Amino acid sequence: MPHHHIERHLPAGTTWESLNAASNGGLLERTRILRRDHKLTTMEAKCVALLEQGYNNGEIAEIFGILPSTVDNHTPDIRHKLKIPIDVKLSVAFLPKTPNQP
Repeated sequence: MPHHHIERHLPAGTTWESLNAASNGGLLERTRILRRDHKLTTMEAKCVALLEQGYNNGEIAEIFGILPSTVDNHTPDIRHKLKIPIDVKLSVAFLPKTPNQP
């Protein structure tokens, strides 16, 4: 059975800046931590911060006004730096853990 992803429709004008402002600077702070702790580039860290919030590559591309393939190009480096196995989808790797999960 094919996997169907339901894509959100982002409000017009959704940008990194507007999302960061809505998070009271939380996205920017998370980006700084990711860059410091995992040696991610600024764009890699921004992508991870948004993945952690549940955004997918297509939505991230829309937020930054870039092609989804550009976001996809960051995937191998993000996987390597964060030690995420190839068989785990990045969007799944950043799902919130329940108290019983390791």
